[in-house]
Amino acid sequence: MTTFNESPDSQLKLELYTLQSLCELVDSEVSRSIRGMLERKAYGEYLDLTINADDYSDPDKFADDYLLVKLLSKSPNLPVGFDRVAEAELSFLESEISCYHNNRRFLSERPADEPLIVDEIRRVIHKVLPDLDHESLSEIASGFCHGPGATTGVRGVGSCVVEKYERKMHHTIQLTPFVDSILGPRWSDFLESGEGRCVVEGGRFTTVPKNAKTDRGIMVEPTLNVYVQKGIGRYIRCRLRRFGLDLDHQSDKNRRLASRAHSKTEPLSTIDLASASDSVTLRLVEKLMPSDWFRLLMLCRSPRAKFLHEFRPLQKFSSMGNGFTFELESLIFWAVCKAVVPKSLHDKVAVFGDDIIVPRDYGDEVIQTLEYLGFSVNRAKSFLAGNFFESCGTDWFMGQAVRPFFMKGSVPGVPYTVTTANKLRLYAKLRGWGLFCDLRYKPLWEMLKKHSPVKWQNCIVPEHFGDVGFIGDVSEVIQSRPTDGYIEGRFIRTITSRAARKQFDSFGVLLDKLTQCGSNLSMNGPSLVVRKKDENILTFDDKWASYALRGRSNGTKPRWTLVVSWSNGLEWLDFNHPKITVSSS
Repeated sequence: MTTFNESPDSQLKLELYTLQSLCELVDSEVSRSIRGMLERKAYGEYLDLTINADDYSDPDKFADDYLLVKLLSKSPNLPVGFDRVAEAELSFLESEISCYHNNRRFLSERPADEPLIVDEIRRVIHKVLPDLDHESLSEIASGFCHGPGATTGVRGVGSCVVEKYERKMHHTIQLTPFVDSILGPRWSDFLESGEGRCVVEGGRFTTVPKNAKTDRGIMVEPTLNVYVQKGIGRYIRCRLRRFGLDLDHQSDKNRRLASRAHSKTEPLSTIDLASASDSVTLRLVEKLMPSDWFRLLMLCRSPRAKFLHEFRPLQKFSSMGNGFTFELESLIFWAVCKAVVPKSLHDKVAVFGDDIIVPRDYGDEVIQTLEYLGFSVNRAKSFLAGNFFESCGTDWFMGQAVRPFFMKGSVPGVPYTVTTANKLRLYAKLRGWGLFCDLRYKPLWEMLKKHSPVKWQNCIVPEHFGDVGFIGDVSEVIQSRPTDGYIEGRFIRTITSRAARKQFDSFGVLLDKLTQCGSNLSMNGPSLVVRKKDENILTFDDKWASYALRGRSNGTKPRWTLVVSWSNGLEWLDFNHPKITVSSS
C-alpha cells in the first residue's frame, strides 16, 4: 500500500481498506456478504443493508456485525450516484406538504373534538413559560447574542462574530418596529453611518452533510432574527431547568437510561422522530403555547424561506438553524411525555430534542399522541422493547455499549488516517468494556499509523486531547520531556492547527466585548483600552482585535504540550490476558 492522501479517491481507498480489514476479523454471514459486495463494487447494496437486533442473543456478535453494516453509512465518498442535495430538497418539500395538511386539520378542528391529553400538554407548557412581563422580557433580552453559524447577511466559513455587528443588518419586516430597541443607540447609530439595515423576506434553505444517501436541510436565518431567537432559546432552556429538564446535561441522563432500558424491573422505550424540527407546525405552536409567547415567537421567526431561487411561505414553525428550535421542540416533547406518563414515573422520562425515553408501558400512548400532533415516528430508530436501544449517540445491546464508529471523510488539517485510527482505538476500548483495547484491532491501527505523515507518527496523546496525535497508552509515548519540577506531568509532542486570524479595528469589537463581559465591563474599565479614532469608530489594542476566522486554518505546527493525566483503558490486551481475568474475578 502507498501513503494515503486527502483526495476523494484516496479517502475512498482508505475507507474500503478499513471495511475489508474489519470484515476479515469477523466470521459471520454479514461479513461474508459485505466482502462479496465490495468485490462486486455493489456499494448501493451495502448502504441498503440493515441489521435486526432481534436475530442476536450475544452482544459481541451483534456489535461485530453492527460495525460492519454502519461503518461507511455516512461516507460522502461512496460512488453510489445519490444526489444528496436533491434528496434533502425532496424531504423539505414533503415535510412542508405534511405541515400544510396538519395546519389545515388544526384550523378546522373544533375544541370539543380535541383529545383531552392536548389540554394537559398545554397546561404543562403554560406552567413552564411565565407571563411576558417586564422582568421576563428583560431576562430574554439579556440573552440576545450571535451564533457561530452563517446568516443571510454574513457567510459562515471565513467569518467571525465581529462581522455580524458590522455588516448590513438583515431582519424580517415583523422585527422592524423593534430594531432600534434591540440594537441600542450605539449599535444603531453605527449601522446608520455604515452599511445600514436590510429588510428580507425570510431565511434561506441550504444543506449540510448527513449520511451517504442524503444531506440534512437547514435554514440560514436573518442576522437580527437569529440574534433575538437565541435569547428566547436561552430563556426557555433556563425555565426548563427549573422544572427538572436541564438541556445542558440532559444527554448524559438519556444515555444512562438507555443503557438500562432492557431491564425487566424498570423497562423503558426509546423513541426517535423523523424530521422532528421540520414537523413543528405553525398551528400546533399556536394551539399549545401561551398567546403572548406565540406572538413573541412569531415576531422573530422567518415566515418565508428562499427555496430553489424563490421565497415560499413556511408551513413549519421553524427549522434547525433557528436559535430557539431545539428548545421549543424539547419543551413540546417533554410536555407530551409529562402529560401521558403518571407523575410517579416522571423520573423515568428523558427528553433531549427528539431523543425521547419513557417507561415502556406508556411508549405506545406517547407515540399515538405525537402522531396526533403531526409528528412521524422513525420506526427504524425507535425501540419500544427488546434488547437493543439507542439515545443521544449511544447504542446499547443488553446493557452493553455497542455504538459503532463512522467514516465520514477527512477533517481539515488532520490526516484521514489519524482520525480513523483514533476512532478505531476508542472503539477498541469500547469493546474492551472501557478497561482495555481489544487486541483484534491493533494490526489495523498500526497500519493506519504507519501510513500517516511522518510528523504525526511519533505523536501519542491521551484520549481527551483529541486529534492532535494518535490516541494511545502512556507506555507508547516515544518523545516526551519532563517539566521544570514545579508542575506535575510531562510534555509530549502534538500537532496543533493554527487558526487563521484577522485583525479588526472597529466598533464591532467594542460591541462584542461588551456582550461577552456584560454589565461587569465599562467602556473605561481597566481591562479594556478604548481610544477615540474618529467620530464614529472606536478601536482597541491588538490583543483585543484579533479574531479567529471560522473554518479557516493556516496549517498545522508541531509543539510540546503539557499533559498532567493520562486516560486509562488504552492498553492493547487480549480477552484472555491475566490482567483481564483478575479484573473480572
